Amino acid sequence: MTVGRRLDAFLRDVGLAESRREAKRLVESGRVRVNGKLVRKPWWLVSPGDEIEVDGVTVRVEDNGGERRVSRIEGARSE
Repeated sequence: MTVGRRLDAFLRDVGLAESRREAKRLVESGRVRVNGKLVRKPWWLVSPGDEIEVDGVTVRVEDNGGERRVSRIEGARSE
């Protein structure tokens, strides 16, 4: 069984926020959706298969036998 991960920690770990504090502000200000649903709780748990969108960038949480990966699926920022 896979245990969920806090949304604010996830956003920081995948680089969509520079810190957990910034991630918390993003979530509370209504800029984050999980599976298309607006989420305003930084402690919301995300699990493999979930799609998280922040400001037009969407990523999917993946789990490969205990090793977590993230796939950017839309709106990848160009450098």
